[in-house]
Amino acid sequence: MNYKLALVDLVTDNYLNRKGNSNELITSYAADGYARVKGAAAFVTTFGPGGFSAYFGMAGQYADYVP
Repeated sequence: MNYKLALVDLVTDNYLNRKGNSNELITSYAADGYARVKGAAAFVTTFGPGGFSAYFGMAGQYADYVP
């Protein structure tokens, strides 16, 4: 089942750019790289195994003090 996130719909209504990815772990690593270059980044994921694996990327970002 695919869960639709209302937050993703709001991204197109302001100055933020949405970049999609099909793998949550890779998405968290992409946000890490973007934050290192641009100064800040965020990613949004649903709950489940993919969302849980995204926490590993977040842990690496937190350990390296990435914004």
